Amino acid sequence: MMRQQEDQTAAEATGVKSLAMATVFSSLWIAGQLVLSPMVGRLSLGPLNLHGVVERVLGWFLMATMTWLTARFGRITLMASVAAIGTRLFRPPSFESITVGAGYALGGLVFDFLYFRTRAHRSQDRFANRFWIVLFSAMSASAPYLLWKVSTLGLPAFFLLSPLYALDVAKGLVFSSIGATLGLRGKFGPALRSLFKATGGR
Repeated sequence: MMRQQEDQTAAEATGVKSLAMATVFSSLWIAGQLVLSPMVGRLSLGPLNLHGVVERVLGWFLMATMTWLTARFGRITLMASVAAIGTRLFRPPSFESITVGAGYALGGLVFDFLYFRTRAHRSQDRFANRFWIVLFSAMSASAPYLLWKVSTLGLPAFFLLSPLYALDVAKGLVFSSIGATLGLRGKFGPALRSLFKATGGR
């Protein structure tokens, strides 16, 4: 009985710590968007503007880093949702802003679900798993905005502008991939996990 109580107490402490990390990471995502996004968004690489790049690189880096720190579904979704809501509070209210924020929350949910689904099934092909996780989460993040554009422009106009939207989706996928790769394969996640375990997390 005593052992069960100790395990329950440890599990509760771990849950609180992982929730705290999700809150800290969402704060970092919000701060990064508010501070860096206006500066980076004005830049361009040839014909490619960098609007939204900070959100993608930083957001998917933090999502991927969270996988080192929690073994529970829902923490990444929570982080992305809090970050999406938090940044909307500091931006002028508009349907475009709402759909973009909803996209980041949806991207976090898809990333969370796919990561823990493949982890639960103990799939061996890690590269393929990471590829599909990033692909589907990055594309789903663009879905609410594209649906809003279809509803406001209509299908004929949307179809004419589809090359521009396709380029924007591709840009999001590339920079989301960069962020996720840094989080999954970099040294920051393992180092943070060691610190997390040293304080009783898992």
